[in-house]
Amino acid sequence: PIQASPPGGIWSGIGVAEQANGTFFDPSLAIPGVVNVIYTINDVCSQSVVEQFQVLPRPSITVSQDGVICLGDSFIISGTSDEAFEWPSDQFSIVDPQASSFEVSPLETSTFTLTSTNEIGCSNSDSIVVVVNPLPVLELDDDLSLCGDVVEQIQVSGAEDYLWLPSVGLSESDVSSPLVSIVTGK
Repeated sequence: PIQASPPGGIWSGIGVAEQANGTFFDPSLAIPGVVNVIYTINDVCSQSVVEQFQVLPRPSITVSQDGVICLGDSFIISGTSDEAFEWPSDQFSIVDPQASSFEVSPLETSTFTLTSTNEIGCSNSDSIVVVVNPLPVLELDDDLSLCGDVVEQIQVSGAEDYLWLPSVGLSESDVSSPLVSIVTGK
């Protein structure tokens, strides 16, 4: 907490934050540079004292946008800073925590945080979230036995989009229930 004597006055100014356990100066509420904070006592003779705080700049950070992948796929994350920076290598087995970009293949939705600290100890961080969608569980109808010039419908479920391969003999290759035709030579 910031304190002054005699007690009972009021602190004001950019960066002043009242909390349950006292009044604090929060530099994240101010802009870099010299910030004036005023302490005012209102008794018989009102008086004020100006306290100056030097707010130092935090490193700037730029990170790539969040991404969405399917389980088993990979995603490139990247970030830069005007100061030294580091990715959390212990959490995600990152080979070079100072690399500006690298490929990740998380098994579940994960957050990757880039932290930068300048020579005077000011730090900044930003995060990238990679959402991992599970693979669909496909359910296919029973096997078919086709003889002669017959048309049957086959059915699969469990996904939003479908692609049947090979597509020879199918009415459509991108639907869940194409017609299958077997044409025999005469």
